[in-house]
Amino acid sequence: MGNTYLRFFRLMSAINNPAFPTLDDTSRKILEVVSAEAYLSNRYLTVKQLIEMNALGSKANLHSRLLGLVESGYIKLVPQSDARYKDIIPTAKTKKYFDTLSKAIKKSLEA
Repeated sequence: MGNTYLRFFRLMSAINNPAFPTLDDTSRKILEVVSAEAYLSNRYLTVKQLIEMNALGSKANLHSRLLGLVESGYIKLVPQSDARYKDIIPTAKTKKYFDTLSKAIKKSLEA
């Protein structure tokens, strides 16, 4: 059985850190997609690119979740030279969030 995942799930449920408010599934997925591009591919997605990802949700839903992530301090929107386009940039809070997840994964593998 997937005991490693279950240990990870238990660790994440036990983390009661007010610095990381609970993210709904769509917001978490947006944060994962945006961060993977930024940290692994060294490029930023634009708002337009994200909104066109229909698999994540409707355009209206993605817009509202994106604004929620900005308000929560997980990402910032930075205009490009053409102000109609904005890059989605993960903040230090996002890096800390994924560092916390990584530590929980490592700890779950140790048990």
